[in-house]
Amino acid sequence: MPVKGDKKFDENEVLERAMKLFWKQGYEATGTTQLVKEMGIGRQSVYDTFGSKRDLFIKSMRLYARTNGGLLTSQLDGNGSHVEQLNRQFGLWGEFALNHEEGCMLVNTLAELAGRDEEIQNILVMHNARVEKRLVETLELAKENNELSANLDAEQTAVSLVALLNGLFLLSKTKPSKVMVEGVISSAKKLLD
Repeated sequence: MPVKGDKKFDENEVLERAMKLFWKQGYEATGTTQLVKEMGIGRQSVYDTFGSKRDLFIKSMRLYARTNGGLLTSQLDGNGSHVEQLNRQFGLWGEFALNHEEGCMLVNTLAELAGRDEEIQNILVMHNARVEKRLVETLELAKENNELSANLDAEQTAVSLVALLNGLFLLSKTKPSKVMVEGVISSAKKLLD
């Protein structure tokens, strides 16, 4: 006999399903009935396990940041020169933009909700700050190793790169051409000159 409260589903699996739906449609366009159907569990189980729709969305955002968000700096791994690492990272950003017409969930949320929800805005600001920090670290190491000019302002360059990245990921929702994406990546590389 099952004990009350025993779950007959994998929380991580159903949270990932919710994340994918929010990623595809956004917060406002995703209804609770759609979420229940997509997650494959009962409405009460959704509320008991994840709380409100907003709570579920925040948990989905955090899951996305831990999983897909890691791609934003995955090539800054110490293999090759620091400039080579940055160039590989830029290439990965371009591939993402060309192959994910749903864009980036975090950038989509930035466009949809950041000005209206302080907690969500703080999550997005913290995520961008982590990406900027990792870029600054790599840029500073490149400067120390004489791969980049000592005059390069690593912090301002990282801020500019994140702004370009966010724009690129918004652009991905419009199914950009390879030439267009390569143009954005070229602009990112020019920031290193």
